[in-house]
Amino acid sequence: MGASLDYSTMDNIEVWAPNSELFFANGTGILISGVDGLRASNVAVFRAAVGIEVVSEISGKPEHPSWVSFSNILTDFCSRGLVISGSSNTVQLSAGSFQNHQTSLDIFGIGHSVRVSGSRFKSNGDVAVRIQGPNAVTMSGSGIERVFSAVKGVPAVSIGTDEGQTVMISGCDMKASAAVAVDCAGTPMNSNVQPVECAGGSVIMGPNHMRVNISAPGMETEGERESGWGDVQENDVMRLRRATVAVA
Repeated sequence: MGASLDYSTMDNIEVWAPNSELFFANGTGILISGVDGLRASNVAVFRAAVGIEVVSEISGKPEHPSWVSFSNILTDFCSRGLVISGSSNTVQLSAGSFQNHQTSLDIFGIGHSVRVSGSRFKSNGDVAVRIQGPNAVTMSGSGIERVFSAVKGVPAVSIGTDEGQTVMISGCDMKASAAVAVDCAGTPMNSNVQPVECAGGSVIMGPNHMRVNISAPGMETEGERESGWGDVQENDVMRLRRATVAVA
């Protein structure tokens, strides 16, 4: 969706591509650019390379940063969940649920303003939340989980080294299979009872509840670990397909 001026609405949209290997490798479920005051709610994307991406410019088009308010957004079985890239995008997110193979919230670029509350980010193969670049990011009251013992040494959150950033994460519960819950510009954190600063004072953490060295249940067989399906097993997907056909 792009070039929509002065308030628009996106509601009750589902993107499914359970049988497309190409879409899973390269596709974006929903691409948003150049919108002013988009209200997006009740949106779900299943099995894309990128579930939802907010950008400031599409190739061949004039640059136009996006202003988006998300509520009740879900991505599942994607490589990455919500991606915010480019420059100067303004994004608010509440009541989101993201469960993906790699990173569930990936913020990079410059000049973004991102506010997140009451959401859940869960990833298997990479950090659940990655924040990079000189951006303003606030997260509160959310769950952040990177519990997948087959992939070693990966924290739940990774924050970059740019001291031009303004990042505050508080009141969140975090879980990681690694010994580190948060990598803040190279500083490891596994406890955050009191507020602390890192990355040269550009990041304030806490208080947050952190649990580390957690083993994920349901990883008993090597085949399940190598399949890449994460928490959603193939028989679950087949049931979803049959249910979708029945409803249609």
